[in-house]
Parts: sequence; C-alpha cells; structure tokens
Amino acid sequence: MKLALIALNASYPHTNLALRLIKSRVPGDWECELFERHINLPRAQLLRDILRLGADCAGFSCYLWNRDLCMKLAAALKKARPETFVYFGGPEAENDPEAFLSCGDAVCRGEGEATVGALLHGVEAGDLRGVPGIVTREFQNPLAGPLPPDQWPDPYEAGSEGLGNRIVYVETSRGCPYKCGYCLSAGERVRALPAGEAIGRLTALAEGGVKLIKLVDRTFNFDRARAAEIWNALIDHYLSHFAPEGGASPTTHIDLNAQAGPRYHFEIAANLLDEAGLRALARAPKGLFQLEAGIQSTNQETLKAVGRAASNREIFESLKKVIALRTIPVHVDLIAGLPMEDLRSFGRSYDETWALGADMLQLGFLKLLPGSRLRHEAEKYGIVYDPAPPYEVLRTPWLTWQDLCLLHDVDAVMDWYDAKCPRAMTRLSLEEGPFACRASLARGLREMGAFDRELNEKDRMKALSLLRPGIREWLAHDLLMGGRGLPEGVEREEDDTLRSLLRARFHPIRGQRARAYPFDPRRSPFDGPAPGGETALIYDRGQCEEADSASETKTP
Repeated sequence: MKLALIALNASYPHTNLALRLIKSRVPGDWECELFERHINLPRAQLLRDILRLGADCAGFSCYLWNRDLCMKLAAALKKARPETFVYFGGPEAENDPEAFLSCGDAVCRGEGEATVGALLHGVEAGDLRGVPGIVTREFQNPLAGPLPPDQWPDPYEAGSEGLGNRIVYVETSRGCPYKCGYCLSAGERVRALPAGEAIGRLTALAEGGVKLIKLVDRTFNFDRARAAEIWNALIDHYLSHFAPEGGASPTTHIDLNAQAGPRYHFEIAANLLDEAGLRALARAPKGLFQLEAGIQSTNQETLKAVGRAASNREIFESLKKVIALRTIPVHVDLIAGLPMEDLRSFGRSYDETWALGADMLQLGFLKLLPGSRLRHEAEKYGIVYDPAPPYEVLRTPWLTWQDLCLLHDVDAVMDWYDAKCPRAMTRLSLEEGPFACRASLARGLREMGAFDRELNEKDRMKALSLLRPGIREWLAHDLLMGGRGLPEGVEREEDDTLRSLLRARFHPIRGQRARAYPFDPRRSPFDGPAPGGETALIYDRGQCEEADSASETKTP
C-alpha cells in the first residue's frame, strides 16, 4: 500500500521537517512518497499531481499558511478517490479537529513519528481505535506520551540530496521553559538530544552541502553548557572542513558569502547567554552563525501580561556584546498588538530596540493561535482578532484598527527601505527618531498612493527621495553600494572634470559608476557628514564591500 505525505510550504525555499520525521518511521510494507510543493502553485495543478500519486492513504501537514488550501485539496481528493484514507496533522488540525473532519477521515494529534506505524496498520485493518492521538467523527483516542529524545529519528539520515540551496529545518530540542501567552510551546517540558548527537546531525548536513540550516528549537540555549558545547563543535567542524586552504586560526573571521560552507540559525534567549556562550560565539567565523532573539516589547506591564519573565536589561546587555562582534548577524523581534501596549508605548519599544544596532529588526503582529493562553484570554483583555488564519489582532483597548493599519504600513516601510538603504534610514532615525520617521514615511507614502499600486524598487526609492530630499546623497551611496540603479531625482550626470579625473586615476571599466559627494558618505551615519571638501567615489557593481567599497579621491 502507498502513503503520500503532503507538505505545502509557504514558498519554494522552505522545507517540511515534520513529514520527514514521519517518513523515517513508516513501516517497510508501505511505500511512502513525500509530496512537497508550495502554496503559490495553482490549486488545480496541485490536486492533479496529488491524484496521480494514487495513494491509499494521504496525510496533510497543516499550518497557518496552508490550512484552507489543505482542506480544499483534501475535500476534492476524497470526492475523486473516495477509497483514499485522508488524515491531517500539525498545529491547525490538532487544535480544530472538527473543522478538518468535515473534509477528511481523521486527525492525528501529538508526535506523528510515534504513531504513524499504528495508524497505517489501523488503516489496513479498518480499525483505528487502538491508535494513540487519533480523532475521528466517532471517537477521540488519548495522546501517546512524549517521545524520548533517544527515539527521535534523524530525518536526514538517508542524506540531504536536492536541499543544498533550500532552508533545511532541524530540531535538537522540543518544548520551551518559558510561558509566553502567544506561543503553543509555552511551558512544555524541554526534551533535547544529547550534544554529541545534535552535533553529528548538524555537521552531516553541512558536509552534505546544505547552505542554510535553521534550528526550530524554541530556546536553543535553554541549557547554557550544552549550547556552548554545540557552538564550539560547529566552529571547529567549519574550520577543519570548510576554511580556506592552509587552515585558519580559531579567531579568523571568514566571510561565508565568498566561501563554501553552512550557515546555522539559532533562536535564543539572550538573557541566558553566559561567559562560556559568549566566548564560543566570539570564536565563530564571520557569518557561520546567525541569532534570533525575541524582544516583543519593552513595556514591563505588557511583558508581565504575556508571561515573559526575562529582564530586558539582561537581554539588551547580552545582545550588545554579540552585536559588537560584527561577525554574527542578529535578528530581533517586536510584536504589535500585545496587551497594555498603545501606539506611544510601541513607539518607545521600537526606539529602544532599534538602538541596539541589530542587523535586522522584525515587526510582527499578535496572532491569537488556537490553543494559546492569549486566545483563551482574548475576551478578558478585550482583544478582537480575525477568526480566520492567521488569527491576527484587529483591535485592542490600547490600539485602534487605524493604529494597526498604520503599523502595517510601517512594516512595509521597513521592508522597502531598511535593508536596502541602511545609511539613509539611519540618518533619518537619528534626525527624527526611529519609529517617528518610519511612521511619518508610512503616512506620506499612503497619502501619495504608493501602497495602492505595485511599485518597482526604483519607484520606491524615488518616493523616498521625494519625501525626504535631505538624505538623497546617503541614499545614492546606499544604492550604488548595492549595485542598484538610481531613481529620478537622485541620478545626475557628473561633470567632465570629475569623469576625466576618474579616467586618469582609476581607469574605470564597464559597469563601474562614479559620483561626487559634498561629504564622505562612507563615514558612519551616526557621525554625520564631515564639514568641508568633496569626495568622489567609484563603485564596482556587485563587488562593493564595506571595508574596500570604493576607490576615492578628493576633487581639486
């Protein structure tokens, strides 16, 4: 008999970890095929491809981003092939089994790799009453106990062929010691692979050619000593397997953008970083690790309401030490729509978090996930949310729907500009305030209709230059550094004297660009323009780096 495990990811680069774990525990008398696609493909095409599998049993992995599509495909599959047994797993199905049973035969709750064997034998026998965690229209079986780490399968034991340029997800622990009210893992007892087993699985993926390995552990460094041991081992493995020929000392900072080798992404609790962990991170070659740390808010009342006990002072102090290394990209997160946080308070949270100097500040919006504490307490707090996935907050007693619409526009401003023109946005942040400038830009872009139509990147930059003409020189340097074209209003013809000087001194080649500035834009935006004297820069498209980004000369 044949089992089809169906994963509909958010986009092509993503992969599904859960179904790979389940596939590794499918009984040998069943043929198993992992059908992995993404939600941007036409539904009719997906349905035809699923039907062509000819599966006796089909399991759908259901999340926020694919819930509706999974249900529609499953319903159509049952109509076309009534003999196919269709079941659902994943957080959406577990927390709303009745809805899924309207278009399938069963919901599987709990850890799927622990029960898939019993499930398939039950399908063969036509009797599921002995299968732990199964919910049907007639009955609901109790969950199986938590699977011990020594029984967790390695989903990539057979290799990682074809995954080299995709995001490969790995878990080395399950559960979380914290009790954040918006999270489904809140307070779940932590279980973890021994450090040696975790190291072996991670380094095997690296040797298999995987470039981005993203750990889904909720709090990777819950055990500080274990985290430091794994970090040190991954650094040693990189230095022995991927460092440039001739070797590298442990303190050598290697830019992985130009090197073969993996990149590991960890979600951490920054307040748990101790001296051993910081020493390990300080050894890491540039770009080998990237860290994500949730801030969510700096409002103490808000943090208390959602159950975040960690001190922001400890979090900020630890993150500053990592950021100061300049070798580990650090992502920090804020959540809009939490209890007790109005627009003014959120602006303060934004400003204080921006001041950390992290490589990326991400803005999320509160989602009232089925099964989370805040979902149960929504009425208590007066939080109104969309009943359809992703269950996003619509208004609270502290934020009106107009406030939240503004914050979504702020999120668009960050997406359009923060990474592409960091110097220009830093100057604006210093002059107007980090949150205030983005909120002002959001209002200006809304008024000019920029959000009402599809704008290409050059038009977006033109809009920024129109709203803030005082940063055009910083903007020009940002765009030229990124190998991007300049929009109308920022582009200009250089005079003959400059072009002649550049030809004589630098012998420019095709693709190079040149520009004269009234100041040296390579200075830190925190320092501002230096008084007096023009600076001329020449840019090699696609080869600009901060350390040697452009040749320069002072104009006569």
